[in-house]
Amino acid sequence: MKVDIEKVVAEITDQLIKEGVISPQSAFTGGDIKKDNLAAALEHSMLHKGVTEEEIRSACEQARQYAIGGFVVPVWHTAFTAKCLSGSGVKLVTAISFPTGGESLSCKLQEVKEALENGVDEIDVVPNFGRLQHGRYAEESAELMEIIALAKPKMKVKINIEWGYFSDEQKADILKMAVDCGADFVKVQHFLASGKAQPEEVKFIRSVVGNAIGIKIDGGIRTAEFCRELMQAGANRMGLTATFAIMAE
Repeated sequence: MKVDIEKVVAEITDQLIKEGVISPQSAFTGGDIKKDNLAAALEHSMLHKGVTEEEIRSACEQARQYAIGGFVVPVWHTAFTAKCLSGSGVKLVTAISFPTGGESLSCKLQEVKEALENGVDEIDVVPNFGRLQHGRYAEESAELMEIIALAKPKMKVKINIEWGYFSDEQKADILKMAVDCGADFVKVQHFLASGKAQPEEVKFIRSVVGNAIGIKIDGGIRTAEFCRELMQAGANRMGLTATFAIMAE
């Protein structure tokens, strides 16, 4: 009888998490972040439309200095940022169809192609919130699978969820969809709706997906202490703008 080793490991890991033997954050095996490595868990965000190349260059120097995990810029700045980060080990990240997910599939695929050409390491993909709100999961799943198929294996993929838009039941359905589509991470986004990152949000995600996927969260993250609370709850990555102030602590 053939034994599914990965399934057995996942079941044992989930049980250890429930019994408090290990933390959810340290259990996720799809990432590359050690439990105590705060710098590697931080993704510095520079997604505001008015960001300049000089601002990016300066921030990249700090990203190198602190050896943070990732650096997030709009697609049109990825080629320049890739040069600034070259050889640093800091992952280059961009957002696809940010912030609403309302672009057509062809537009999203073009952004993914440009990201591939410019050496991006990871993409944060925003699904169509309107479609998800109306329960059209099959359509959205098909679109996400096409995007993920193009991105992998060269880039890791995060699926963004604008947390304030959905009920707990909808959130669970979207999380399961992200896992089924083959995403590497889900990202809790607090951009369009009010609210900020909370450990309870991370715990909710882990209760739904177990050890199957990584978690990134953003929104009002400003201290190292709060970062560690989120990591203890199960977060693997955090998107923020106060990155270097936190590292200076």
